[in-house]
Parts: sequence; structure tokens; C-alpha cells
Amino acid sequence: MIGNMKKSLTALAVLLNSLCFSQVSSVTDDMSLIPAADKKISFLEHWGYINQKGAWVIPPQFEDAYYFKEELAPVYSEGASRELSKIGFIDKTGNYVIPPKYISVTHFSNGLAFVVPEGGSPTCIDKQGNPQFSLKKIRKVSIFVEDMAVFLAADSEKWGYLNSSGKVTIPAQFEEADFFSEGLALVKKNGKWGYINKKGVMVIKPQFEKASYFQEGMAVAQDTNGGLYGYIDHTGKYVIKPQFKKARVFNEGLAVVFFNNNQTCLIDVTGKKIIEKQPYEIDDFNSNMVGFMTKDSLWGYINKKGEEVIKPQFQWISCFYGDIAFADIGEDTGIIDKKGQFIVAPNTYKHIKIPEEKYMVATDDYDATKFLDKFFNDLKSMASPKRVTDKPQELTSTLSVEKVEREKNANVYHINFKKTGLLTGTSIVNQMKELLKRKFKAKESKDSKANYEIFSTQNLHFVFFADYSNVIVWVVPSKEDFKATTIGWWYY
Repeated sequence: MIGNMKKSLTALAVLLNSLCFSQVSSVTDDMSLIPAADKKISFLEHWGYINQKGAWVIPPQFEDAYYFKEELAPVYSEGASRELSKIGFIDKTGNYVIPPKYISVTHFSNGLAFVVPEGGSPTCIDKQGNPQFSLKKIRKVSIFVEDMAVFLAADSEKWGYLNSSGKVTIPAQFEEADFFSEGLALVKKNGKWGYINKKGVMVIKPQFEKASYFQEGMAVAQDTNGGLYGYIDHTGKYVIKPQFKKARVFNEGLAVVFFNNNQTCLIDVTGKKIIEKQPYEIDDFNSNMVGFMTKDSLWGYINKKGEEVIKPQFQWISCFYGDIAFADIGEDTGIIDKKGQFIVAPNTYKHIKIPEEKYMVATDDYDATKFLDKFFNDLKSMASPKRVTDKPQELTSTLSVEKVEREKNANVYHINFKKTGLLTGTSIVNQMKELLKRKFKAKESKDSKANYEIFSTQNLHFVFFADYSNVIVWVVPSKEDFKATTIGWWYY
């Protein structure tokens, strides 16, 4: 596919662990402003917005920027690094409507978006930034499509659906799940794909090895006998019999199919071949144009009659979004019109962003109780040199102490939280502090700084650092011992 050649569109399929077919049909409904990065040579990229003619409308000032959806766009505030910047939402004047204070967000859909504060749970907000509800026991949640959002339950690792009021309408029970489309949602149960309605009723029983969402009344489905693909209707009946090696959903009345001889062609809704192009690779129709690739790996466009309307000349192309498309000459991306002429030359900007949608967020909150009970099991010995080791200690299935180092009189514990799926270690540090206060009567020291916090028990001092990859805990007998370390000397 065009979109998968180089700059793949962000689909729910990726987030749901390799769902074969997912909705990427219209990732943005607003192409009036296009995110672009300037060509200034600096340590950080600076993103702003250009119009379709390539003129700056919102000057470059953001760490990163995404397309507008429902008049608002998520942007990363400028920071020392991408990890240190936060996400907010701007309007088309470039002003913040919702301040940058989140580490993950979705686009707005039906006036709602999900946001995640550092160390927190997914929270649904309106377009003024007002919280509507929070999801404490959910690991991931998607945007609302047809008033339903897909979520992954933290306890069962199963997928379910909730409505825009935050009410779970279809309990978590599926191995994988996709958006609702035409009133039906593709779900996986017992290793097979089927379809449910909005009441959670399985209207097409799980029977397919692979399948797609419904579009234009049909969905792609792989036959269990022989593994070929055909097209089913809303009852699950094949209306175009399985005969294709691969197939894509219908768009503008046409679909791309592949035969066993690797021949690629377009069919209509009856299954009749419309256009055959060998040795071309053909992509989906959009705006009455379809991209194709020659044996020389050059891309151009044809119309529905198979007539070449833009000759093959590009190393990569996107589909058309109305009257414009993105195309590469070499490694540089520009913007072309329907005649194949560059409106914005490929080397004008350092980067031009291809439309993509922020479909889903993951929680940054995690219950680390079991890990912390083991980690603080022998508090008195935590500053002892005997605890030093380079061997990983897996205290739970998701949290481990990678190593314990020694510097001066300090023990330095490196905690790996990658398996939790968290973006930061903030929630783990917060739980550590709460446990120390509750169980060991620890108090926060007045020497705590913006970059770290010191919590002191009667005999030990704990210094916490959390970032996007590790939680590091320094344990020292006294604050003077911490000051004597390399990092303590630096901060003091």
C-alpha cells in the first residue's frame, strides 16, 4: 500500500497487536494546515504549520505537531528533549486552548479526547479541557467511533467497549477488537474473527482466520478452507467468493485484490475485474485517483479507467487528500496537485508530516504493590554493600531490579519497568513514597529539589529519579553520604 511504503499511517491495527485490517480510511478531515519542520540546523526540530501552498501560518515553535481534528491539534511543547516536553492542544491561531501538561493524548472525536497525565490514568476531556471521567482499571483506550471506544482491561488483558459517558457497554471479553464500522465491530474470540453489534451480540460468529472492518457494505474475510480471501455482507455471507491471495476493503466502489500469481488488479462490487496492471502494484482509490508502482519502483497515478494521469516519477507517494497528495523525490517530501506538479517543492522543509491520527492512549498508572512489598522487605539492609549485584532480580512478572551499584556509601537500585507498558516511572515512585510514609513513617526532606526528591526514615534516606526508561533509587545512611556521590555533588 502507498501508506505502508515509507510513512505508514497510524492505525488501530498496530496498537491492537497486528490486527490485519484496520480503519485508515480518513485519518483527518482537515488538511488546511499541514505540520512541517523548518530547515534550521539545531539540536531540536521545530514544528509549525504551513498552508497548502507552503507558506507558514503558525511559525515553527513546537517539539512536534499533528494534524487538526475538530479545530484542535495536539502539539508537544518545546523542551530540552521530546521526553521532557508535554502535549497540549492548540487552535488555528497557534494558541493553546488546552495547556501542555499531558504525556499522551488522542485526537478529538465527537468533541471528546483521552489524555494521560504523567503517572496518571486515561482521562476523557471535552474541547475546553474539562475532565468528563477517568479510567482507573483500563490499560489502553481508543478514540470514540460511532459513540464507542475500544478498551483493554488491566486485570483480564481482554478488550471491551465503553460509550462516551464512560459506561462499559460491552464487557472486556475479546482477545482483540477493532472500531465499530457500519454498526458492527470486528472482534477475535477463541482465535477466530467475528462481528458484534452495539449490544455485544455476536451477529457473525467467529469463524475467520483474518477479516476487515466493513466499508461500503462489505468486509474482507479469509476462508478457513484454502485460506483465500473474499468479501462478506453484514450477515456473514460471501457476496464475492474467496479467490484472492490478498484483498483490501472497497473504497469508492473499487477494491484492490491480489491473485496467486501476484497479479494485482481492481474489482468492482460484483467481483468483476476493472483494471489490470502488470507488473504494477496498485493502491486504494481516493479522490478518483489511485497510485501505482512500476517495476522500476517509481510511483504515479491512474484514474478509474486505468488511464495514466500522473506519470511514474516519485520514490514514494500518498493517496490524494482532496486536491493534494504528498510525494518524495529522493528522501525529501513535497506536496503535489492532481497534475503531478509540485505545489511545495520537496526540499523546502526539513520534514512535512503525513496525515496520521492519534488513535489510542495507554495508562501511566500501575499497581506495583507486590513488587514494593518485596523491594522494601528488608529495609534495614538496603544501604548495605552486600546488596550490590549485577544480576537482574525479577521480583514480579513485570518489574525487576536490573542491578544494584555502589557509589561511596550509597546503593543505587535500577528498576526496569518496560514490561508494564508505562511511559514513565512516576506512578511507581509515587507508590514508593506513599509506602515509605505509611509503613516506615518517612518524611519528605526540605532538601528535595525539582530534579529529585529525598524521603527520610529514621536511619535511611531515599532519593528517587524517574524518567521514560528507568526508576533509580539511591539509598544512603545520611544526606551527607548522598552529597558525597557524583550525582549528589552535581545537584547540590
